[in-house]
Amino acid sequence: MSEAAAGDWSRQKERGSVFWVRTGFRILNLVGYPLASILLVPVMFYFFVTGSAGRRASLDYLRRLDAHGRRLGVSGLPRPTWWNSFRHHLSFGFNVLDRMYFWQDRLDRFEFTWHGREHLTGPRAQGALLVGAHIGSFDAARAFSHGRKLVINVVMYRANAAMLNAVLNARGPGADINVIELDHQDFDKIFDLQQRIERGEFVAILADRVPPFGKPRICRLPFLGEPADLPQNTWIIAGLLKCPVLFTAGVRTGRRRYHVFVEPMTDLVQMPRRQREQALQSYVMRFARWMETMCFQYPFQWFNFFPYWAPTQDKETRRAP
Repeated sequence: MSEAAAGDWSRQKERGSVFWVRTGFRILNLVGYPLASILLVPVMFYFFVTGSAGRRASLDYLRRLDAHGRRLGVSGLPRPTWWNSFRHHLSFGFNVLDRMYFWQDRLDRFEFTWHGREHLTGPRAQGALLVGAHIGSFDAARAFSHGRKLVINVVMYRANAAMLNAVLNARGPGADINVIELDHQDFDKIFDLQQRIERGEFVAILADRVPPFGKPRICRLPFLGEPADLPQNTWIIAGLLKCPVLFTAGVRTGRRRYHVFVEPMTDLVQMPRRQREQALQSYVMRFARWMETMCFQYPFQWFNFFPYWAPTQDKETRRAP
């Protein structure tokens, strides 16, 4: 994957329109979740049949997941078939459907189970950086703060989904209060993030996509057995914030059911001046291994429908100067 292509996900045009997204909200709130779930199936089938790029990316992911799982002796993984690719798309569709409820603060409609909840709400809990990926629903983390004195600030790049997020924010009063836009001046916001963490708040960020602005800072490391370009930015930010880092994900386990993971990664990201690149690579590698574990456990909930892996002919790790 070239440097120009590393952030191509951000230039992937949204499919649909504001009209159809708003229509989706109206249908959901008018007919209710059960009927909306039924109507979702033909809608996702249409996007699956007409979306060749997303279909190819899904099949590529399923092929790599299946092959790497076989090498490691992991059983029960889906084969890279069109049917399983459609199931992958459908899983994403249900993720979006549930998100429409999350962003309207209707979390009482869902059942949540937890792993590691004490790291956020226990007596020893403190402000921290929550690192996740496009696995399951990052919005499910909102359940942690629902009805509690717990503040989660989500740092995200939303320019490629401006249409959908504009509608979501309009439908959910106050839903955008704790969302911090990521842009080409993101490092200017470090002091603001640090102050929030010192107040005992949490800062959440997704770390599996290369930011589409500026010169990419990338480690090229194996993910599912093949080289992939993974960003360093999150770990540079973590080093500057000098706070604990927790892995987090909210995966869909059934109809209106989610299991939310919070797992300690490190108490402090340390990058000695002379071993800075080696330290960065170590943190990114640990994140890649965590993603692999989540993909093996929840294979249909990894939502990166674009060319993710780097060309095999260039296997050198690319580092920022």
